[in-house]
Amino acid sequence: MKAVFLSDTHNFHMDVDVPDGDIIFHCGDFTLSGSLSEVLDFKDWFSSLPHTYKVVIGGNHDRCLGQDGIFGLKLFTDVHYLQNSGIEIEGRKIWGSPMTPAFNGMRSGLTFYTNGEKEAKNIWSSLPKDLDVLLTHGPPWGILDKVRHWDTGEPENVGDKMLLSKVIQKKPKVHAFGHIHEDYGVFENSRNPPYDETIFINCSVVNESYNVVNEPIELHI
Repeated sequence: MKAVFLSDTHNFHMDVDVPDGDIIFHCGDFTLSGSLSEVLDFKDWFSSLPHTYKVVIGGNHDRCLGQDGIFGLKLFTDVHYLQNSGIEIEGRKIWGSPMTPAFNGMRSGLTFYTNGEKEAKNIWSSLPKDLDVLLTHGPPWGILDKVRHWDTGEPENVGDKMLLSKVIQKKPKVHAFGHIHEDYGVFENSRNPPYDETIFINCSVVNESYNVVNEPIELHI
């Protein structure tokens, strides 16, 4: 099954050249301000794509989805919307979550942030085993998660340590995410335990200036 991964389109979805595939995954932040009109515009576009299966999770910018625990499920009726939940498609086990830790004071006005280690532990403890695809909005700590600190300008890792621990333990075949625009790419190291069984994908299509510069990532799953 040919899969297409993208994230962080931030209302610029019409500018993305989306390749053909059997299934497409969006890892959140499809809006800028998280308004209902933005969500509906994205929904219309995403639903119109020719891929047989479409799976989406929210991100920290997608604010209106976080104001009601089941709003996304009620809204995305013609695609698969995951919010700390899973689905099986043609034998592939998929699980998705919008949650991510805050950094550089980003919490204000946004949503889907884990509030400390306790909440992160509660979220990631429900991560299933034997996943073919794990979708999270934010990255695990230390993998495709570097940004420059807003004050010092020094690069730092801002991913989720608890998520990293669970990914190492549960070993999904693919872990896709976005959120960190600056660290787009694929990390695969089959000779370096404990990461040897997972392909990590940061599929953000925009850079730190919110310009569409990256292509969706294609992979067979």
